[in-house]
Amino acid sequence: MLKKEMKNFDEMKEKIILCLLCFGKDHAIEAKISEGLSSAVIERGYHPINGVVPIDPRSEVKRLIDMFGDKIAGIAIQPYRPNRELAELLLTTPVKNIPHIIIGHYYYHLQINACVVDNYGGMYAATKHLINCGRKQFAFLGEISLSSTEHERFLGFSDACLHNGIRVKPEFIINKYFETDLRNSLKAIFSSKEPPDALVCLYDGLATRVLRVLKDLKISIPAQAAVISFGDDEDVAEKCDPPLSTAHHPAKEMGAVAAHQLINQIEGKISATPSVFVLPVGLHIRESSGTLSDLLLNGKEFWKVPFSDFSGVKITLEEAVK
Repeated sequence: MLKKEMKNFDEMKEKIILCLLCFGKDHAIEAKISEGLSSAVIERGYHPINGVVPIDPRSEVKRLIDMFGDKIAGIAIQPYRPNRELAELLLTTPVKNIPHIIIGHYYYHLQINACVVDNYGGMYAATKHLINCGRKQFAFLGEISLSSTEHERFLGFSDACLHNGIRVKPEFIINKYFETDLRNSLKAIFSSKEPPDALVCLYDGLATRVLRVLKDLKISIPAQAAVISFGDDEDVAEKCDPPLSTAHHPAKEMGAVAAHQLINQIEGKISATPSVFVLPVGLHIRESSGTLSDLLLNGKEFWKVPFSDFSGVKITLEEAVK
């Protein structure tokens, strides 16, 4: 890929944007982020150099900086998750002197530009929806880590339960990912005296495994337990059995907004003061939540979730392009 990029290297005049994602385009969310990011970069007259960044991105970023030098106008990075190595990279030369933006995460203790979605608001709304459906015994499935994304989704779930008088049993918080482990954990909680009637999953990939395990355990969905998630990858959610209710992650728009805000900073159209830009999310209701028709907003299966204002500055694609 880089050979092709190097062909027109001499024609590039400080117009390169390094676009580094944590996975390749075979991952649905990353593919959409990449599509939105690259399209917006090209639209604004810049040249995207796309790559996959490893868990420790320092060596790859430094290699590309050495290769392209002062032709680099900005850097957009989607890390696997926040880590000290990335923080050190962004706060040291030469990277700290190049406009940059983090996609999908932000740092609570560092002043670094970031573009994320309303993870808290989306998971709060998804959990509240199951409560509105009459569910009373909740379980949460997913790792709670230092990632702002994972932390905020769990907090959205926890606050929705707390605000509505739902007590979640400690053993109903399950941080397993592999199907064998999930099977053991789900078998245990569904064998308990008061099994859950609602399962909230951190992301769609995990939810698909949960649905398979529940089917093997002969747990009827949604009759015995409703399932809801976060992501809304249509290729995954629609093919689930039953189709998966999930908070909608506007991945393509997030990539585009990140690109526009990075370039707006490069061109001096917005302040260089670091900000966390947050895109509102939606809720896409399908069969897995067992939703009655009168609980659908305006009779529709998809609606925008009110912005939670939990963190950062609300922004839309239209506002970023102005």
